[in-house]
Amino acid sequence: MELSRSGVRSALVCVDCDLYESAVPVFKFLDAFLQEGSVIYIDDFFTGYKGDPRRGVAGAFLEFAAQNVNWGFSEYLTVGAFGKSFISYRR
Repeated sequence: MELSRSGVRSALVCVDCDLYESAVPVFKFLDAFLQEGSVIYIDDFFTGYKGDPRRGVAGAFLEFAAQNVNWGFSEYLTVGAFGKSFISYRR
């Protein structure tokens, strides 16, 4: 059985991508496993692009969040200098 159809849901997801191109498919894959209260930790949220949130991994996540009709995301913790986490909630 395909994992996403088996009812498996995430409590904590760690995303460790360095580029927009690698992060986009990760966020698309992640959508099937979210539940209310899932924590998404993005290791390199602030890395690169001089803090421009429209680019890199931050840009990929913010696009995913803006286009997602099922889930909203609340900012949670900043971890170290570059990491950021979010908590999912049902829209």
